[in-house]
This record gives sequence, C-alpha cells and structure tokens, in this order.
Amino acid sequence: MTTNIVPINSDTSPFDSIRRFDEHGAEFWAARDLMKLLGYVKWERFVDVIYRAKASCENSGNNWDINASQRREALGKTERENFTLSRFACYLIAQNGDPRKPEIAMAQSYFAVKTHEAEVVIPAQNDRIRELELMLALATAEKESAIAQKVLLDTRKAITELTNPTVSALILGATIVMDKTPVERVIDSHSGRVYEGIGITAIATKLGFKTTKACWLWLDSIGFGKTSDAWELQLSAVEHHKLKPDAFERIFSMWDNGDRQRFIGE
Repeated sequence: MTTNIVPINSDTSPFDSIRRFDEHGAEFWAARDLMKLLGYVKWERFVDVIYRAKASCENSGNNWDINASQRREALGKTERENFTLSRFACYLIAQNGDPRKPEIAMAQSYFAVKTHEAEVVIPAQNDRIRELELMLALATAEKESAIAQKVLLDTRKAITELTNPTVSALILGATIVMDKTPVERVIDSHSGRVYEGIGITAIATKLGFKTTKACWLWLDSIGFGKTSDAWELQLSAVEHHKLKPDAFERIFSMWDNGDRQRFIGE
C-alpha cells in the first residue's frame, strides 16, 4: 500500500497534512497519525475511541468495515497495531473523542465540513468535469467528422472529373436512372419489311461509353456482339446493326447488376 503523506504548507490543515493515498488514489488516514493530532498520548486510550466510533457507525446503519480496517505494521524488530481510516471514520472518531480536548473540537469541525464536501460538493464537481469531458469528446468528434466530410467531397469530385457520369454514379453508389431509349423503326420501301431496334450509338450513349468501339467490345464480352442473334442487320445503302428491343432490356439489366467485366478503352 502506498502511504504518501500530503506535504504541509501554510494553507493546509493539519488533518490534510497526514492524509495519505493508496495505489488506487483513494485517500485514507492512519490511526496513529490521527491520534497525535487529537491530543492522545497512549494508544490504548485512543483505541477505545476507535471502538466507540465503530459502535456509533454500526448503530446508525453504516458499514464500519468499508470505512476502517485493522492492520499490523512493522516497528523495528516488532509489530504494532494500526488502523486505516476513511474520512467518515475519522469524523466518527472525532465525534466520540474527549470533548474536553480542544483538538477534538477542531477535528469535529474539520471532518464535518470535509465529509459534507465528499458527499455533496465533490460529486457535483465530478459531474461537471464529466460534462466537460463529454463536451470535449463531442467537439473532437465533430472536428474529425468535418475533416472526413472534406476528404469525402474531394474524393467524389476527383472521381467525377476522371470518369463519365454513368461510371461515376456506379462508383459512388448512386442510382442510375435510364431514360427509355426510343426504338428506331425503318420500313424497306422495296420489300416492305419493318426493321425495329436500337443503334449502337444510342446504346453507347446510354451506358456512358466514350466510343462505340468500346461499347462493342463490352457487348461482345457478355455475348451480345454483332454476330449474336440479339442483333438484326438492316440492309440499306450501308449496313446498320439494330439491337432487338428485348435484348436491349437484358443488356441494361446486366449493366445494372454489375456485369461490366470489360471496360476496354475506358
């Protein structure tokens, strides 16, 4: 047990000067130190006061054992009895001491005030300290949140600057709202055949590809290349490939589900 005595100074009560602290920082008084300040010379006389204080404590419904403990301590080659006392135990000892001693009156006043402080003032101070600690923790958290928010905004800005809107939305977790792509309808004037579908330019634009070549490469990687049955060749002055409307819905579904394993050229 640590037995550091509080140093004496001009503003310190004699009872504060003999106050000690254990290894957990809890204050206590040694009975033999207190005995001298209360005007007792013989230990046997002072022990009687301690036991009267114990009876007073127990009669008032308090637990003496949590306020005082008897112990043996070394004294040269022998041992002697001593007690470790709480502030409340010291107060009870002062109350049960010889009222004719002026030291007893001084101790009664000191421990009455200090016991009140321990019960009322110190808990209030501790509550205020805890409140200030929580305010500090909240201020620190808000500061860290502001820093994190700035990093997030800077990162989002960098992503949007480096990628096209569709890819940016996918990376940032935004919902992509695809406009209904109009189906192109062409009628062959010679045969009367009707061609329905969506051109590669419209698809590339909707999916956010920078070039139709990159879009073709991606479509080929998922089985929707020019040679697949998803496309229909429209014969006119030049060849045009039109994606069948039902295939268009399947491609967009695969895009939304993350099947974009080949962003070649992006």
